[in-house]
Amino acid sequence: MRRRLALIAAVSGLALAVAGVGIWQWVAGRDPAVPTCDQLAVAVRLSMDGMWTVRRSEPVRAVSDSTVSCWFSVVSADRRFAGDVTVLLVADTNVDELRREVHDGPCDGERLADLPGGRYVASKQCLEMVNGQARSGLFAATSGRFAHVVAAFSGPSAAPSDVVDYARRVALETADRGLGLPART
Repeated sequence: MRRRLALIAAVSGLALAVAGVGIWQWVAGRDPAVPTCDQLAVAVRLSMDGMWTVRRSEPVRAVSDSTVSCWFSVVSADRRFAGDVTVLLVADTNVDELRREVHDGPCDGERLADLPGGRYVASKQCLEMVNGQARSGLFAATSGRFAHVVAAFSGPSAAPSDVVDYARRVALETADRGLGLPART
């Protein structure tokens, strides 16, 4: 009887060890994930008042959890500014690759000063004014994600400097949320 219990305990222990290794391999082998466009819209809406509508998102979650492209229509809470925000989020564990993505990203318009250190492992800001519309581009990377955000806004009743400030703030806030928001798959 003792021998039988010892055999059952040994087999059970072995089965638990094999299951533990299998689960660890499965979790370790999963691609890193990014938030969905809906999750990002909710997070940005909580930090910046206004109406954020998801116009389109790709790819479908069944295809990839580690990449998403989003297109938003945005109207500020005070209705002074309206425009579009496009976002590309990519999760990757290779920090050098993420830095290279930031460095190689094409700047539309004027390149601005990089964001202060400590926030990202790499960043690049760009600004272009065309016919009263401010297009603020931001490339940024953390140790696990890359974001490219373009916020294009106009504000017919606002001063051009206010439109620029708003577009830059939206681009930065969107990148911050996209790079820091936990992904729920």
